[in-house]
Amino acid sequence: MGRVGDWAELGAEANQVSLHFLNTSGAQRVAPFGGSDRRLSTNPITIGVPVAGGDPIIVDMTTSMAAEGKLMVALNRGERVPEGWIIDKHGQPTTEPKDFYDGGALLTVGGHKGSGLSIVTDLLAGAISTGKSSDPADDVLRNNMLSIYIAPQVYDAQGAVAAEIARFAAWVKASPPARSETPVLLPGDVERMTRKERSSRGVPVDDKTCADLIDAAASVGMTRERVQAMLG
Repeated sequence: MGRVGDWAELGAEANQVSLHFLNTSGAQRVAPFGGSDRRLSTNPITIGVPVAGGDPIIVDMTTSMAAEGKLMVALNRGERVPEGWIIDKHGQPTTEPKDFYDGGALLTVGGHKGSGLSIVTDLLAGAISTGKSSDPADDVLRNNMLSIYIAPQVYDAQGAVAAEIARFAAWVKASPPARSETPVLLPGDVERMTRKERSSRGVPVDDKTCADLIDAAASVGMTRERVQAMLG
């Protein structure tokens, strides 16, 4: 499926509110609340809301404390991860990313609340789509997604919904910042700022990932020199 936020952005471009629930059957990475082993995938939830005259509100989040990719980045850099992200294979808290790859598990965001969201997301994406919810017997990796699109203009010819969304978004952003150097942001603002920065300055890639990319490209016939030139 790629980045689920893309689907929400497409909906917003068409002036539609959208909700997306995604799982990956056969890819358990997350322990349920109170559990000590992997039973769930990272099960992202994405919601997009168009804002008249402004950027859309895009919530695009995993129901785990972090995406697995962040653990891989930390491992490649030789860094630890924040407390509360993962447990080891014995169910004990750890900040060492290698413990995750040695049979550990990610934790859900917000404890029991995130665990509840993850469980219903796995069911909405997997069971309702008939693509399958998390199952240790399933050795095939597949994404399943339930998407719901709402077109307010169909039932609101006067534009009251769009006006209320714009009013509310402006009111939230107008909150006095707790720290003067940090403005109040809406969901999606950080990602847009990051996209703008990396479009002009490039995407940071650690040495291990860079070497893996070069090896993968070389395996399909690209010269290392060409790959290195593309990576800059």
